Amino acid sequence: MDWAGFSTDGLDSVEWKEKMKQAYGCRARIVRNKEEMDSVVVNEYIMPRFLFDLSRNRDFIMMAATGNTPKGIWALLAKVLNSNQSLLEGFRRIAYVSQLDERLNIPKDSVHSFSHYVLTRIIEPIGMDASHMHLLDGCAQDPFKEIKSLANWIMCMSKIGPDLAIVPFGPDHIAYILKGVSRLDTCKIVRFTEKTLAAMAREFEDSEYPVPSHGMTLVGELLDSQAFVRPCSNVNYADMVRRSLESEMTPECTGTYLQCYRFCVAVITLDVANAAGLSRQNHEYDWSLVPE
Repeated sequence: MDWAGFSTDGLDSVEWKEKMKQAYGCRARIVRNKEEMDSVVVNEYIMPRFLFDLSRNRDFIMMAATGNTPKGIWALLAKVLNSNQSLLEGFRRIAYVSQLDERLNIPKDSVHSFSHYVLTRIIEPIGMDASHMHLLDGCAQDPFKEIKSLANWIMCMSKIGPDLAIVPFGPDHIAYILKGVSRLDTCKIVRFTEKTLAAMAREFEDSEYPVPSHGMTLVGELLDSQAFVRPCSNVNYADMVRRSLESEMTPECTGTYLQCYRFCVAVITLDVANAAGLSRQNHEYDWSLVPE
């Protein structure tokens, strides 16, 4: 879509609500590559939800994932918003953004913190005011209280939870795949898997900080989000994609809980879908972007 020439005058909330419903008409959308995944997430999920709220002059609360998977999503969102002054001003006015989780014992301003990631990849590129974000402090004396402050921040603006959560797949994503979580939990402290620790060891090679062993994450208020978009372009997470979409609901895989959500969709690349063994005959999966 040509967002540069898009006009926000006379926005029709009914039209954008219908666009949102259509986008969630399936449980998984298969795309050709990561660039197409980024485009679909931004153009067909983030922007319609934002424009629906803008048309009603209502706050747009978004929980933002960190890591390699969503980097292109945030870069494209910044590009879209910066291409149109009215869109940019509208987003700055009604959008509120926070991360989902944080590494423990890593200062907020460290390049290794998820707070720094959200600040530099989402907030600063579009010039959002500091009052429109909530960033977690990994060095907080009480991590449970720190997460509770995020939960309170969300609920002060919306009694029914965030508008949209961008939540990737993967056993190492502490805000999403947890063992033994409960919807009643506000905060969960988790120990990173060996795979995550090995990956972080490379990242922290020249750092003044030791590799963090634990993280804190929002749970209940995240699961209370009104809509979920789950991007995945990493074939290493193909088994997690399959389990989340097709397995019985179980605390061993938090992603399975989202099967009962009306507005929840996975946007995954073709190589991931093939590795996960997803069937083209399954009417819950949309393969229209990758015709045979």
